[in-house]
Amino acid sequence: MRKDPALPEAAFDDDVATVKRLVKRGVHLESVDESGQTALGNAALAGNVALVKFLLAAGANAKHVSRKWKSSALHLAAEANAPEVVKVLLQAGAKPSLKDSFGQTALDVATERKYARVIAVLAPERAAAPVVKQKTTTVRLPKPPPTAFTVLSSLDTWRAATPAQRRSLAEKVADVLGDDWTPTGSLHGKAQLAEVLHRPTGVRFVAIPAGSFLSGLRADEVELAQSLRWQEPSTLELFGPAKTAPAGVAPFLCARAPVSTEPMTKKQAEQALRRTPFRVMTPLEWEYVARDGGDSPFVNARTPDEAEARCAKLFRAAFDPKQKDATSFGVWGLPLGEWVSSKKSGALTGACGGAAMLWPWQGDELIECFAGLRDSQNSNTQNPLRFAFSLPR
Repeated sequence: MRKDPALPEAAFDDDVATVKRLVKRGVHLESVDESGQTALGNAALAGNVALVKFLLAAGANAKHVSRKWKSSALHLAAEANAPEVVKVLLQAGAKPSLKDSFGQTALDVATERKYARVIAVLAPERAAAPVVKQKTTTVRLPKPPPTAFTVLSSLDTWRAATPAQRRSLAEKVADVLGDDWTPTGSLHGKAQLAEVLHRPTGVRFVAIPAGSFLSGLRADEVELAQSLRWQEPSTLELFGPAKTAPAGVAPFLCARAPVSTEPMTKKQAEQALRRTPFRVMTPLEWEYVARDGGDSPFVNARTPDEAEARCAKLFRAAFDPKQKDATSFGVWGLPLGEWVSSKKSGALTGACGGAAMLWPWQGDELIECFAGLRDSQNSNTQNPLRFAFSLPR
């Protein structure tokens, strides 16, 4: 059997068809990518329990440890907050006592991130222990949406909705907004967000549910950024102490793609906006979408292994300004960074950094941008423009 990094890379991309095709062709299951991770580890990181089961049935080693960060598939499943994958790996013989290069077990990883469902699988005795109430910061959510938009009142409410209810939401939105709007019947991304079309401009929007999340760079994101290999040491100076704050976002419409991947100056963006009834997202809205509703880190990677693999993949790829990197909301182009605006004034205030995008066309400079750095540390004067639209309250 031959080894081919294409197998773990396909698993990293959650490309099930390619993984199965390569396994069928006899590619060795212990093939590793540039970070030393196998297809099983990357499937665990994707939280794809069906793919994990397929690879295990094909003979994948549940005890494999990556050569650089000493992380196992169990570590990565814990990072991905995937309790079902954790269960399958434990049944396959994965060792919960194994420590990675940071001295953490899979349980340590889940505990640090407060992933209760994973903790319950790895340490059932903790789940049975009495809950000690701790002082928490209360997030005041925005005013609830109209009754017609109740399904958008929270991410949990949206996730509990049926496909029929989601498509019905698009019909209600179009009905409330008027004749210029029409539902397309499409649902996008893993979150299956409903889509409406603004007919005069041809812009397609998805309806973003309300939610609360922790805004800003987190300690684990700063640590992850500092753990990567940088060709430009001064870039590390951007990643100082973590600063976060609770935030709430009301439901709104977000364009699925920017107007163009070619950046616009502030003047060009303002002129384009004046020709439409639209606005751009606020920094918090942009961050909320970039984080898949707060579930994902800015870096779009949860471990050094995953970040290294993403870096290597982007560095090898030829730059294509039309490349798509969609969030689970079905919104793409966010890694390019975008114009945002103040909710009070509506004026463009600068651009958020990319959710996680390296710039391989700059030669050896691997510069990764984080939205959490905000405008004060982003000197770009030209940025992509994406439309947004407020729902009535």
